[in-house]
Amino acid sequence: MTMQSKQLYRLPQEGMIRGVCAGLAHYFNIPVLLIRVIAVIALFAGFFGLTIVAYFVLSFFMEPAPANYQQGENQQESLKDILSGVDNQLMQGEKRLQQMERYITSSTYQLNKRFRDL
Repeated sequence: MTMQSKQLYRLPQEGMIRGVCAGLAHYFNIPVLLIRVIAVIALFAGFFGLTIVAYFVLSFFMEPAPANYQQGENQQESLKDILSGVDNQLMQGEKRLQQMERYITSSTYQLNKRFRDL
């Protein structure tokens, strides 16, 4: 889905207040938590009034997502897939490390090392 064909909707079912941050996150294909953190930082960085006004203006001008709205690729599922892949790579690396450790601490390694030293 390209940026031109995307619609900007509020996602009240995923939102904490009115779904503005969730809608912006899905529109720009970034994590919702990142948008929320940016909003909170803006609140405490001296942009309190501007942030509150922008949020409420967006909440009234952005339409809620229709019932049949498909968000494309679910970000939580893709994050789970990424984390699962990383977990598998780490487990494979741990298995290889265990095999190397078993070989290095084995008597076969010690014997081969002594032959090489001769």
